[in-house]
Amino acid sequence: MIVSGEKTEEYREIKPYWIDKLVNQDADSGFIGYANEDLNINSEDFPFTVVGSDEFLLLGATHFGEWVYPNGEKPQPKIFGEIEYIPFTHVLFFHGYSKNRKSIEKEIDSITIGKPQKGMCPDEWLDTDVFIIRFK
Repeated sequence: MIVSGEKTEEYREIKPYWIDKLVNQDADSGFIGYANEDLNINSEDFPFTVVGSDEFLLLGATHFGEWVYPNGEKPQPKIFGEIEYIPFTHVLFFHGYSKNRKSIEKEIDSITIGKPQKGMCPDEWLDTDVFIIRFK
């Protein structure tokens, strides 16, 4: 679909791995953090600290090695301020893992956060904000 031009955007979940790849977290204008909706965390509550392999910021306490979150829910990604994306110009897609694998390079038009298009992503992502990488 990407090769034929049918699919003009690619989606990535808003998780620490992709935040680190796509967002300048050191920008003065803003960043993406994690907060529980009930906490109403705002910019006065900074800085946050990343802990553990759970890939979430700890907003509770640990008990016998397990994360404990307020209300038992994992925090959701939240945008604080105006985020700045790392200025990528192209994305290179590979087909398979062999040395002689096929690849295609696409020029990036924009990187944003929004809702994905139906039929272009897993159905469970449809009502969720994701990174959207649009191609020219």
